[in-house]
Amino acid sequence: MWKSIISLKDELVKCCEGQAATITLMSGWYSSAKHFLPSAYDFLRARGAKVAWDRVVWKPWSMPRYNFIL
Repeated sequence: MWKSIISLKDELVKCCEGQAATITLMSGWYSSAKHFLPSAYDFLRARGAKVAWDRVVWKPWSMPRYNFIL
């Protein structure tokens, strides 16, 4: 687990082009405690291409476990 954390830290520093910028970015995530995880997840997740059929699959009323399986 520590290797993963260190690897993630190195990727953040490389992405932000320096330790100071990384600290500033993460401080922004901490501005509101309840928004830390969504902000971090949104920054770290891989983004795919936009597709036209997403609304057919991801309905607001569908259960999360079914979305995950799908």
